[in-house]
Amino acid sequence: MTDNFDWNQIDKNEKVVNAARETAAYLNTEGDVVIRQRADWPNEQEDSCLIIPLYRVRALIDRLDALLLEAHAAPCPNADSSKP
Repeated sequence: MTDNFDWNQIDKNEKVVNAARETAAYLNTEGDVVIRQRADWPNEQEDSCLIIPLYRVRALIDRLDALLLEAHAAPCPNADSSKP
């Protein structure tokens, strides 16, 4: 193993797992759904938040469901189309 590894210099195809920040979902005092993502310290000082009114949550879930189905139906970008 080398001590000269630099994450900023790797080819995008070499990186197989991206980091995911911690994410929480909860109801705030107004009854809205909050999706909160932990700040990427030291680049960000505050957490990122999406506040979704409760009456729009079903529309968000339906859209996310559709995107998930679409993503699973799409061909894998790295797939070899010559294989059966």
